[in-house]
Amino acid sequence: MDVVNPVVKRWQQDAAADPDAFWARAAARLPWFRPWERAFEWDPPTFRWFVGGLTNISYNAVDHHVAHGRGGHAALVAHDERGERRVVTYAQLLAEVRAVFDRAPDSRWPGLKAHGAPELFAHFRGQLSLEDARRIGIDHTRQYAKRQMTWFRHQMTPDVVVDPTAELGLEQTEKLLTKTEA
Repeated sequence: MDVVNPVVKRWQQDAAADPDAFWARAAARLPWFRPWERAFEWDPPTFRWFVGGLTNISYNAVDHHVAHGRGGHAALVAHDERGERRVVTYAQLLAEVRAVFDRAPDSRWPGLKAHGAPELFAHFRGQLSLEDARRIGIDHTRQYAKRQMTWFRHQMTPDVVVDPTAELGLEQTEKLLTKTEA
């Protein structure tokens, strides 16, 4: 008895026969803002898929389904420990994502205090170009890293230097250490 679905078996055969053509056909079913030039490029040890192409995986995962009449289909199905089941449709998920996006960035949200997040939201709202958002985010990240390095340097500066070759008695060492801790 064969447990592999005949459709999946056909896909496996097609992929083995001509991988580039197989993946090009699969990717053509998704929306692309800029089509790719080559489906696959391999320059060992590096490889790249859909070279030159531009798409948005988040858009493909949610918005595309709603735009093509599948908003009422299940996007997420969750089962909790009590056995209850919750189904979220693509339209509901899109509404939730938009509601979060419309409220953000709120400085009370710890995750949005990350360097670069406010700039990305400004880009998503059309207030900054992607290149400007990237540049500002990189500048903020560098400034943050410099502050962290300064803090680490101060933490790494020893308060007490003990010379293990010195002939201090245990009593003198204890006095020295308790004096600096106080």
